[in-house]
Amino acid sequence: MDQLVFVTHERKEVVAISLWENKEYAEAYVRELYPKVEKFVEKYTEGKPIARNLDTEYSTFHKVAFAALA
Repeated sequence: MDQLVFVTHERKEVVAISLWENKEYAEAYVRELYPKVEKFVEKYTEGKPIARNLDTEYSTFHKVAFAALA
């Protein structure tokens, strides 16, 4: 549904958050596409990226998306 990327230039660190419509889509991405993404970014990063799955506890994303349609 969306991708958020945060960059700290002082520490040369990037945090990327992917928002998915449902858990099944996220799991399919991790299984099928993430290994390709990981291989692509390895030449630009030090060490292996850390990936974690988190559940959404609270979000106002739906309000932002709805406002954009109005």
